[in-house]
Amino acid sequence: MKTGAICYVEFFTSDLEASRVFYEAVFGWSFVTQPGWGEYLFFAPPEGIGGIFKRKPEGITERGPIVHVQCEDINAALRRARSAGGKVVMARTPKSEGNPEAGFFALIEDNVGNRIGLST
Repeated sequence: MKTGAICYVEFFTSDLEASRVFYEAVFGWSFVTQPGWGEYLFFAPPEGIGGIFKRKPEGITERGPIVHVQCEDINAALRRARSAGGKVVMARTPKSEGNPEAGFFALIEDNVGNRIGLST
């Protein structure tokens, strides 16, 4: 996937199973779990970009889903975001502690407060 492409969407939920049931019924999304990703439920729509549902982590508000953008170098993107008036909400973090090959993510707010995920 090319740098700058939207690569997945992240929803927060207090109940992974209830979210699965709702989105399967309403939109026909399919869901899978991944070993080592206990707090996540991966989804795929019939077409388009998929993503994850994550049990709501501490410190993250419920302001809606987060769009994640593919980045070649997350730290460079964080520097550019700060220079453009944005704010780093979460520094570069492993996606899965048990699987280092899963890549990294970070969270920023743009210059007007929208949250955006950065992903490798």
